[in-house]
Amino acid sequence: YQCIHMMLRDNFHKKVAEWCDEFRMEYIAEVPGVRMTTQLYSHIPGGDSAHEKLGKPLSAIMESYAHSLRHNPKMGSSLARQLGRKRALIECFHSIGWTMTLQDARWMIDWMAVMGTNMFNFHAFFYSIDGLRKHDAAPSQFDQNPYWKHFRQLGDYIGRISYIMSEGSAKIDIAVLDPTTSLWTKMGNPFHQFGFAGTDPQDKQRLERMKSDWISIQTALLNNQRDYDTLDPEMLMQAEIADGSLNIG
Repeated sequence: YQCIHMMLRDNFHKKVAEWCDEFRMEYIAEVPGVRMTTQLYSHIPGGDSAHEKLGKPLSAIMESYAHSLRHNPKMGSSLARQLGRKRALIECFHSIGWTMTLQDARWMIDWMAVMGTNMFNFHAFFYSIDGLRKHDAAPSQFDQNPYWKHFRQLGDYIGRISYIMSEGSAKIDIAVLDPTTSLWTKMGNPFHQFGFAGTDPQDKQRLERMKSDWISIQTALLNNQRDYDTLDPEMLMQAEIADGSLNIG
């Protein structure tokens, strides 16, 4: 997995980022990663989250997302802070279905912001929903939807919360070390939320225990309003030691 990570990052992401630099563009990589630092060269680290209906408990959301490099918004916002990036992006509302309301959308935006997101990419505004297109990761938030005429209210709200979340800096002094490399050793597949890809039942049991502990730590911190960053060991290696602290970003 480390070999895949290095080849993917250095031969694809790094080259695309350099091309973007040349043409004064910003590279946003909302893609599956092998570890957090797959997005080391992203000008704007990205993820894909906010797929829930209003009112789902935080613990249930974290159980679904906390162990996913792509779906946990903490991965992107943490990496942005550690790399000195001003923005962290989340693609929102994928595959919720046509029952999604503006209230659902605002609730999801709020908890994405709590997790450090300050740039939101909506899924989606379809030109047409003719034929099978209406089933492609619905909903469309364009004029096919009854709430489209009210959408400006949500757009203005998100503009304000994005601005606020882009000012100042988060005061976070807790880091949760990302156990990605440990999960690899128990045949956890990072492209599929570390699902078991081996054959040894004991490896599977140890893998599930590690994932469960990882989720529990993050959920406990959030439930007690203790903000934290997730930290890839590759980023930890770049830390500077000063006044008894490890400083990154």
